[in-house]
Amino acid sequence: MGARKHLLLVGICLGCAMAGAKPAPDDKPAQLQDDAAAFGALESIRTAGLSSDGKRLVYVGADGPSGTVAVVIDLESGTARRVTRAEGDPFNLISCDWSAANRIVCGLYGQSEFQSVAVPLFRTLAMDADGKNQLYLGQKDTAEQMGMRLSDGKVIDWLSGVDGTVLMTRSYMPEQTTGKLLARTREGLGVDLIDTRTGRVQSVERPGRDVVEYLSDGAGNIRVMTTADVIDVLNTPPAHTAIDNYAASSRTNVPSQGAPRMPLPTVRTEMRYSQSFQRGVNRHFYRLLNDADHFWHPLGSYTFDGSTGRGGHGMTPLAIDTLDNAAYVLDALDGRDALYRISLDGSLKRELIFSSKDVDVDGVVRIGRSGRVIGVSYATDRRVVEYLDPDYKKIHAMLERALPRTPLIEFISASADEQMLVIRARSDVDPGSWYVFDRTKKSLGFITAERPALKEIPLSPVKAITYPAADGTMIPAYLTLPPGVDDPKNLPAIVMPHGGPDERDEWGFEWLAQYFAHHGFVVLQPNFRGSSGYGDQWFANNGFRSWQIAVGDVCDGGRWLLSHGVADASRLAVFGWSYGGYAALQANVLDADLFKAVIAVAPVTDLAQLKKKNTSYTNSIVEASFIGSGPHIKEGSPAQNPQSFKAPVLLFHGDADLNVDVSQSRHMDHELRQADKSSKLIVYPGLSHDLYDATARADLLRRSEEFLRTNLKID
Repeated sequence: MGARKHLLLVGICLGCAMAGAKPAPDDKPAQLQDDAAAFGALESIRTAGLSSDGKRLVYVGADGPSGTVAVVIDLESGTARRVTRAEGDPFNLISCDWSAANRIVCGLYGQSEFQSVAVPLFRTLAMDADGKNQLYLGQKDTAEQMGMRLSDGKVIDWLSGVDGTVLMTRSYMPEQTTGKLLARTREGLGVDLIDTRTGRVQSVERPGRDVVEYLSDGAGNIRVMTTADVIDVLNTPPAHTAIDNYAASSRTNVPSQGAPRMPLPTVRTEMRYSQSFQRGVNRHFYRLLNDADHFWHPLGSYTFDGSTGRGGHGMTPLAIDTLDNAAYVLDALDGRDALYRISLDGSLKRELIFSSKDVDVDGVVRIGRSGRVIGVSYATDRRVVEYLDPDYKKIHAMLERALPRTPLIEFISASADEQMLVIRARSDVDPGSWYVFDRTKKSLGFITAERPALKEIPLSPVKAITYPAADGTMIPAYLTLPPGVDDPKNLPAIVMPHGGPDERDEWGFEWLAQYFAHHGFVVLQPNFRGSSGYGDQWFANNGFRSWQIAVGDVCDGGRWLLSHGVADASRLAVFGWSYGGYAALQANVLDADLFKAVIAVAPVTDLAQLKKKNTSYTNSIVEASFIGSGPHIKEGSPAQNPQSFKAPVLLFHGDADLNVDVSQSRHMDHELRQADKSSKLIVYPGLSHDLYDATARADLLRRSEEFLRTNLKID
């Protein structure tokens, strides 16, 4: 078996949830097995968790065009069972894990409206391993509560996984007292010990109105609390409602393509009709171990000002080290984020754990029910993990030898004794395969492929390159060529800027780039200045306030393709999603002659409208600071400069997009048409920012390819 001699591969094919497809909503119905449906299919597995005893696994993946399913696998018998399903109306499953050997807890996500404001919904649902005896774990809604609870909290400590109890943050909302003597008065985010079988609750941390996060040490102790500084505005008219952010940060990750990010909010209308707006400062506090007085001590703070990839400056706690009684935190070192360990014994002794001279450290790798830290994660031209735990370093090396075609290897979950591990392995030409690794037997069992519909389709290697910007700065990027092409000459090409802007592309599989490469296009994905991950100087005051630099780097990527003879000047296009869509459009304001076709998915098009829309949220001050003020609001808004456009534009948007409202695309389309420019807008009813629907994604791919071939005159 060559390199596989270190592992015994067991042939257990356990996957059972596969994405389906429906005919596209246009005049050319697609066949089920066409390649647009294959590339647009949703992931058959997205998250997975092992039971404490290592005998069962639960995973969540796509089921049908837009639904999700939870599947429980008995690892001893190899049998798999679908235990619950969600259709996305309004909820879909996000993830599931185990509170006991026969009890799982799942997170749900959906969307709704409150007083004409579109809002996200998060719920937590417990059930038996067969899907029976379902029980919501959040505080129950009542007719008297003063607002709408959007998030009912999340599990922050899975404890032993034996008795069915978990530690969970829960959002408390006060009730009106009229006609009810026992009305609730508690307000804000607290922590409760919950029996996931019975729903019985024991308060661990009293709710705090301005608390946005708690961190547990994995052993049942709450050690770190984060609060947000707020400004109270009194005497607001009763009809006006605040949407409050109870997330760890005012900017949270968005699935798939990135976006200007909205908070994870809870809506609350107070009796005094007030609003609380975040100042943009988070303060962190810690508690001494076994402190009977439960006193909180200052740990540090973080200020959001939109000037760095994390959104600002200061400390961000990530995890607690139980053995060393310390917190792992991100903080700046020489203009880049580094990982520190800070003692929580009262001394606040600080130790540098890891830093890079080239890029930001962006996270830690955690494992087991306690979530203990085993490594440090960052991305250069590829994702890198520096293991702090020598055993996992050895296991990772062993798995690399056993799975040489998929070098991006992640530890996803573990049994309580960490002898059974869930592994995800992927590469640029492999979207991902999931395994169970038995450390005792040194055996690797296959669970399922992440995108099985692509199994027989040849994918293209992705190469990390750099190219010069106009000022000589070397811009890192990824180049994907059509399958079998080694020496590209005068090919049709697409420059594909990423979303965010405070994100970055990484080496690996990307369904959009691979689809277009498969259809004969060269694809260039630049990490332009304004991208995160490369330090404060590279972030360049973010891609909105310094749009000329960011979009200039995108345009220079196109010029590089032309100057090297890779692309044909008459067949050069730009495609982007979210901020990438903004950059794709704004490139025409900067250089209207460069790109001959423009595709923008869920783009920001008008910065003034974006700021106005955000005033409904309590982090509007933070978002306004991130976008900035001044001449760039008009100069940097493609919808305010439609006369500059020469290339035809194709726009896509879901009309339930919470990140970038569909009005942005409608405004862009209207302004282009008013200026007698070529524009077409496709709106997908009921879909959110990431267009989480296999049918819609396949339709987007087909329409995009047809648009490019028509306007670039490709046979």
